[in-house]
Amino acid sequence: MLLKRQVPLLLGGLLLIWLGLCGLTSSGRAASKAFLLLPNLFPDFPLRPLRLFTAQPIIEEIFYPTAEGTTRAFISRPGDSGDHPAVIVFFGLNPDLLDPRLRSLVDDLARAGFVVMFPYSEGVSEYRLKTSYIQDLVDAFRYLEGQPYVRRDKIGYGGFSLGASLSFVAAGDDRISERVSFVNFFGGYYDAYDLLLAVTTHTAEENGERVPWEPHPEMTAFVQLVLLNSLESKEDYDLIYRDWYQGQAADLSRLTPQGQAVYELVRNRDPELFPALFAQLPEGMRREFKEISPRYGLDKLQAPLFILHDRGDPYIPVGESRRLAVSLPSAQYTETDLFQHVVPRAAGDLWTLLGEIAKLWGYLYQLLLVAE
Repeated sequence: MLLKRQVPLLLGGLLLIWLGLCGLTSSGRAASKAFLLLPNLFPDFPLRPLRLFTAQPIIEEIFYPTAEGTTRAFISRPGDSGDHPAVIVFFGLNPDLLDPRLRSLVDDLARAGFVVMFPYSEGVSEYRLKTSYIQDLVDAFRYLEGQPYVRRDKIGYGGFSLGASLSFVAAGDDRISERVSFVNFFGGYYDAYDLLLAVTTHTAEENGERVPWEPHPEMTAFVQLVLLNSLESKEDYDLIYRDWYQGQAADLSRLTPQGQAVYELVRNRDPELFPALFAQLPEGMRREFKEISPRYGLDKLQAPLFILHDRGDPYIPVGESRRLAVSLPSAQYTETDLFQHVVPRAAGDLWTLLGEIAKLWGYLYQLLLVAE
């Protein structure tokens, strides 16, 4: 019985010794941190090794200056007095800050030695896509550069979903592009026009052809609200809102050409009709769709790029990341079956799961090697 109790302690001690030895080199530190962070990606995993020998991080709410005043953000950072690499994490859609998976991710990143900043854009919660979010991300970077607990030469972006694409564009901004240390692009889109085409027509591009693709209902609802909020006419808004969400009869003949285009765009399933309908959207929205697309900022990004995407993603087709990877061959690109969009899930049999975990460890290792 005594031996049975000693074996786990012995194995734990050997693990700590191995991790300590790994910490003697930059590649060793990246390898050990990737190993320690992996369990955090799986909510049901019972052990969080980092928490065995690291202190509780400092978590604080701040308001940082932006072009439009101030923007709210949350920062989680190591509790010591040193300076640390930093990552600006942005989801596009504001996450539930009480979600235990998110809090666990933030906690473990800080325990691994990173300053983690979450800008909280109120406009995203109102289902509006605006280029001002990119300005907020640039200002977040500049804010971190002025903090004594941040290494100025090691600040990067960790973008998820819509936030991956917005972070990409922000990282290419002329004011900071030379100083951005890395960009993590997880589950983002390459071109907002093509994403809108995919969600509304239920098709995705694969090997140059359009194939059936079923978007998640949450993504469909998000796109509908973004389009609805883009309308310049309040009467258009009211008529379509009553038709879509209140089940009331509405005189759709009173819609302006823009209102009619939005209404038909959502109903349309024919990819060949999409360009003409898109051309009737408000000019400002069409311009912003281009400005928030990585496709049009490829030559501006100077930081190392790491791309990760779920093969069966029902929110943003995997083809979006594939085309980004083809356009930027220097990027590290990884596909996985371990997520549903950006949320962890089980993946097949044991050997398949182990293979996917090994692949994910390799991705984290390469990212941390640059970011650490």
